[in-house]
Amino acid sequence: MGQGFKENYFEILIISIFIALEIFSLALLYYNSYLLILFILAVVFIYLFFTFPEFSLITLFLIPITKGTLEENYIVFQTIDLTVVSIILLVFAVFLKYLKGEIKINIIKEFPQVFLSFIFLTLVVMAGGLYTPAFDSGLYKAGRWLVFNVTIFLTALALLQSQDSSQRFLKLLGFSAVIVAGMLLYKLFEYFLQGQITIYILRLSVLNANPIGVARLISIGTVIFFIYANYVDRRLIKYFLYSITIFLFVGLLSTASRGPFLSLIVGLIAFAFIFSQIKNVRLFANGFGIILVIGIIFILMPEEMVRRYLVFSQMDATVNYNGTIQQTSTIHDRLNMWLLCLSTSVDSLKNLLIGLGTGGFSSLFIIRDFRFYPHNIFFEILVELGLVGLSFFIWHIVSIYNKTKDIYKKMIPHKDKYFTMWVISCITFFTATQFSGNINDNRLLWVFIAGMLSYGIEMTNNSNFAVYGKKF
Repeated sequence: MGQGFKENYFEILIISIFIALEIFSLALLYYNSYLLILFILAVVFIYLFFTFPEFSLITLFLIPITKGTLEENYIVFQTIDLTVVSIILLVFAVFLKYLKGEIKINIIKEFPQVFLSFIFLTLVVMAGGLYTPAFDSGLYKAGRWLVFNVTIFLTALALLQSQDSSQRFLKLLGFSAVIVAGMLLYKLFEYFLQGQITIYILRLSVLNANPIGVARLISIGTVIFFIYANYVDRRLIKYFLYSITIFLFVGLLSTASRGPFLSLIVGLIAFAFIFSQIKNVRLFANGFGIILVIGIIFILMPEEMVRRYLVFSQMDATVNYNGTIQQTSTIHDRLNMWLLCLSTSVDSLKNLLIGLGTGGFSSLFIIRDFRFYPHNIFFEILVELGLVGLSFFIWHIVSIYNKTKDIYKKMIPHKDKYFTMWVISCITFFTATQFSGNINDNRLLWVFIAGMLSYGIEMTNNSNFAVYGKKF
């Protein structure tokens, strides 16, 4: 262990500095010290970017959290799209990796079905922008898919293919989730310390970000630490990692975001049945223990924080992250939108085959050319791209599943905690796409797909794979 520490001391030092400065920077941002925070983050980011190019992918997860506050306080961020800046950095990061000779995987050769299905899906999305009744938003949506989603998928395949890059990305993502959860719980503590208790459901967030994006990051962090704890033999470290998992879970609950919460549960169930080696009796005993812990947390947490998880069909008043009070039932709204997608699809043969066109879902409402979507990736593709688009998407998902299954058989994944993290994170995020966002909002799904496939191929192609299997 001492030798391994010495070999990786530089990486450990850099990650520690990143964590410390990120905590300090986010604290400054919380207390409106914006000039100092921007300077610190710029210095840290530039250094980490040139040291570890895959760090640029982390910005994709942090932009939804920090974007609102930056745009609100700085005019320059109202005109500059931070996602565009991130895409440019991604391309440059791949170029750096190429110069170092670290891009070894031939994407077309290793993932022919995955790559081909993704290309056809992209062509359908682009074609849908030509016949959509919501012409402006449709072309905008198709353009962002081409520029953002395609670039993110391809660059992630290149950046995450090495063992070190992939593992480092997961560690940084997990630590980022801990920091964000800490900010949430500090806000929760401050809320009750001041006695601001209301009769409404409370949804917490940080930096005025949409709590769904915050909750998704924390749910992935919970997956990472939970799996890590299950692969650790030393009892003290195991309990410490489980305590971090509970800490993240409480932070997740404070956002009152049901989609990320449910996706986390699905991910944990998938981990138990796919990767766990324990016998059925112990499996169900552990499952009962997890349910018991969740129940205790629900009981101990304030009613305002957990009531939304128990409210389904009826409307209830909610205090949103921006301080407004809204009376609505998002589950009822989503069910109505999904039924609208089905009825629209069977309304005509044209709608059934090729759909309304990219972004065409918004044409079903009074504001016809706006950014409306049904908050379900399958229904969205069905109503906008028809059975043709849905077929290509299902082909894409099935090809990913088949490739992952082949990797699973070769590398005995229960011995590699990082591959397990990639698979369960992918399942967790894919489940979340069934409840919120559109195909562009959910572009980070392809980061996890890319990481899962690239890391799996890199490990199975490695001549020292047997040694790695024992090491992990």
